[in-house]
Amino acid sequence: MADLESENSKAAAAEEPSDTPKFAQIPGIDERRKTPRKAFFVMGQIALPQRGGMAVRYLDISTGGVGLVSDLNIPAKTRVHLKFTIMMADSSLYPFVVQAEVAHSTFSSLRRGFVIGLIFLNPTDELLMTIKQYIAS
Repeated sequence: MADLESENSKAAAAEEPSDTPKFAQIPGIDERRKTPRKAFFVMGQIALPQRGGMAVRYLDISTGGVGLVSDLNIPAKTRVHLKFTIMMADSSLYPFVVQAEVAHSTFSSLRRGFVIGLIFLNPTDELLMTIKQYIAS
């Protein structure tokens, strides 16, 4: 029985994407995020200071921020504007523009770009409520 359990856990570990941070693969290491997040596979935009807007692929969302993939490596602490639309289970659409700050940026060959984590700066109550409803759905 123990062999079956260890085989199942090895198979699950093998399915981890190669760009998953090493600390996330080590048992006993806690997740650093303080808010729950949910997959959020949509196209949107990011506007950089003195560069303008460019298309990005969003990966996940929480009330604290978002993860996305960009062709451009954006340094930590850079302030940007994000533009995306949240589609709820009933197909209603909620477009948002919000200021954010880059927390980290790591190149991922698996995702073919830079995986960037951003923290929302002064999100509106409407955005936070919509994200909570999206996560709960």
